Amino acid sequence: MFDEESGEIRLKKGKGKSDQLFDLERAQIPGFHQYFWFKTDSSGKKSISLEGILRYQKFDLNDEKQLFRLEPVNNNNIVNASTVIVNVKSGKVLDVPAATHEKGAKIIQYSKNKRFNQRWVFIRGTKGYQIRSLLNGLYLDVLENSKKHNAKVIQW
Repeated sequence: MFDEESGEIRLKKGKGKSDQLFDLERAQIPGFHQYFWFKTDSSGKKSISLEGILRYQKFDLNDEKQLFRLEPVNNNNIVNASTVIVNVKSGKVLDVPAATHEKGAKIIQYSKNKRFNQRWVFIRGTKGYQIRSLLNGLYLDVLENSKKHNAKVIQW
């Protein structure tokens, strides 16, 4: 779950508060209609960025590291609702390293293999989405409630 007052985005058991929800914004770029930005504040001035690990930064329309494509996973009914989140610039996906269940583990980018540590479920809230790992049930969150640029994204 995202926590706007945190420094890294981490997976965390959700509180369901509006400041812990992502605003999913479809890119209005020709040829990129299936791509999204994950905005992390109500003003839309910050978004998620993938730079080896998941961080959040000042929103930049021209930064491909902040643009993601959602790919549904189609194996069976239970995981049909899960998706793989692909970064446009690197072509790699959000990954829970070593399939850990440890709270506070940093979320990384990794080559796509569609294993459970790369599958995510979007839970709709009133003002955005919580993003939960299908592997361990932990949510994306920003470390230590930091509001700094380049803050790390972890699971909690």
